[in-house]
Amino acid sequence: EHEKSVTKGDPVILRCDITGDMPLTIHWGKVHRNLPLITEDRIRIQEDASVENSSSMVIIQNTAAEDTGLYICTARNTYGQSQATLRLRVVEIPSTPLDFQVLEVWCKSMRLRWKQPYNGNSPLKYYIIRYKLKDSKGKPTETKVPDSQNSVVIRDFRPSTTYSFQLLAVNEVGASGASSMIHATTREEEPEAAPQNVHVKSKDSSGFLISWKAPPVDKWNGDLTGF
Repeated sequence: EHEKSVTKGDPVILRCDITGDMPLTIHWGKVHRNLPLITEDRIRIQEDASVENSSSMVIIQNTAAEDTGLYICTARNTYGQSQATLRLRVVEIPSTPLDFQVLEVWCKSMRLRWKQPYNGNSPLKYYIIRYKLKDSKGKPTETKVPDSQNSVVIRDFRPSTTYSFQLLAVNEVGASGASSMIHATTREEEPEAAPQNVHVKSKDSSGFLISWKAPPVDKWNGDLTGF
């Protein structure tokens, strides 16, 4: 049995070479499909015969997923018959990963989860997670995740900050389309900096006047609720 792979949409030729006494007849079939092989606009059978040798080719233009399968070439003459099998695998990019969601959220990390998509008839190699600050115009950060996983924890985020995520699957042909964008906000955390410019002035004999400035906004790690 011989095997051949082709990328979806590309043409492919399946060839069967036969040696035997004439007259020789050659028929093509496909397992789990009507026999003999039914030709159509994009599938044709071409034969070439000599005195002792014959060849037959199935020529498929614009291959489709349903062309995947086991093809059988059967040659017959007055002495009997012989068969050869050829397995065709039509591969394509994976489907977009399913049910991509944020499962858990912490102050500086998040756990993301998804379901494995159709692999395009070719084993997945890995996933790519793209993420960036929500509404950012910059290039997203990319993280590769092994194909054996369907969840991952992404770290090193800032507290109380909203991020956007997309997910892609990759096989030998290429990357799937990106999932829909999802958004999530990390939890708040205690401020990273103390109040600034603290001053104490004597107000009168009964007390003092204390003044200060709030720490920089990027150090709040959430909304300030008091001092």
